[in-house]
Amino acid sequence: MSKVVAIVSSPRHEGNSATIVDSVIDGAMGLSTNIISLHCLHTMLIHGCNACGACKVKGHCVTEDELTRVLDDIRDADGIIVSTPVYFGGPCAQYKMFEDRLYSFISDKGVSTLPKGKKAVVVVTCGGPAKVGKAVCDRIAKNLEMLGIEIVGDIVYSDDGGTKRAEDDADVLSKAKEFGKTFRTNYREYDPHYQSHES
Repeated sequence: MSKVVAIVSSPRHEGNSATIVDSVIDGAMGLSTNIISLHCLHTMLIHGCNACGACKVKGHCVTEDELTRVLDDIRDADGIIVSTPVYFGGPCAQYKMFEDRLYSFISDKGVSTLPKGKKAVVVVTCGGPAKVGKAVCDRIAKNLEMLGIEIVGDIVYSDDGGTKRAEDDADVLSKAKEFGKTFRTNYREYDPHYQSHES
């Protein structure tokens, strides 16, 4: 059994990023006994990092709001799914506030305090060129890796200015589901491409 946390930051309740995250979750569940926690940041009252530095003394973020539970879930999670649309060339405001609060997982020595072995899938959606979304995705992945989290997959989806919908793109949804399967503790039983290298 694995604990998986999914973060949807887009204010569009049924937008492209939420649709793709749903497919990652679908892959993570399957016949497994995974526990999934879904957090929709746009429905929460959250605050950004106020640079108080208390987390370096207390070992956790001292700001108490609805993001506190999200950070607690991430500390306990085996798998993490993060998602954001691209706004003005970067992640949306809700994601940025969440990301800034991840600073609380860095000690006063500059190292991650998160337990090792966590995996993540990054989902970024945009209306413009995919290369813009890719740059945002790479930056998000780099920050997660700094916390010791292994990136097992990323999806960048452009709807070409609103002319396409992720829910109609079977390929991207299939890819998302496959990434989700990597969160299953018994993934070898489900992966049709897995080949044992044991003698």
